[in-house]
Parts: sequence; structure tokens; C-alpha cells
Amino acid sequence: MENEDFSHLPDLLAEIAEVAGEVAAIQLARAKGGQQVYIPASLPERHWLIDAVGKDSAKAICAHFAVGTDRPRGERVQIPFGPINSDAQRKRKIAEMLGSGASVNQVVNTVRVDRRTVFRHKKRGAAGDNGQGSLF
Repeated sequence: MENEDFSHLPDLLAEIAEVAGEVAAIQLARAKGGQQVYIPASLPERHWLIDAVGKDSAKAICAHFAVGTDRPRGERVQIPFGPINSDAQRKRKIAEMLGSGASVNQVVNTVRVDRRTVFRHKKRGAAGDNGQGSLF
């Protein structure tokens, strides 16, 4: 996977694509995009990461995120969505769901966006300016 161009992916997914392949990076984004997850240093027999990307790719990802040499530990990472959402559709659905009283978690799970994105949309909506700001 050396010398491949993953510049179209967010940094973390490009890093994962380098060690496990682009397919695994996209599968991980689809399975856990917008969520913070724990990547263990040592992969247990049954783990969500194996279900998401397959055993070989999961092992490569775990090995990559193992930190330290004496007693490796895993790492918590925020998985980006990557190139799997249309921006305009996403914005419309977020506004629609927030307008109907949906919780942040409901929006995250339905629209597949990061929770920080939902909070930004909520903040803009609470200001009543739809992100336009004030001229005066």
C-alpha cells in the first residue's frame, strides 16, 4: 500500500488506509463514522473492529495504534465519515431533525455526522440566523 495517494480521505482514514488498505478505511468510516472508538493494542477474538473491516485489517489497525514498547496500550480515536456523505443533503436532514426535536444522538445515528457538527448546527439555529450572521 506504499506510495498510494489517499489525499481524498481525512487524515485519520488516510493513515488507516496506509496500513490496512482504502477499503478497510472506508468500511471503518461506514461502521463507526462520527464516533469515538477505542482501538486496542491487542485484538481479542471477538471485536467490533473485526466485524467492520475483517481480521487481517483489524490486526493491522491495532498494531498501528499500539503505543509504547514495554506495555502497549490502545488508543481512542474519533473516526471521521470520510467521502460518504453529501454536504447539502446532510445539512437539510440535520435541520429537519433538530427542528422536530430529535436528540443529538438521534441525529448522529441517522444522518451519520459527527456530534460536533450537530452541536454547530444547533448553535446556529438557536441564534436564529441560519449561519448568516448580522450586518449590524
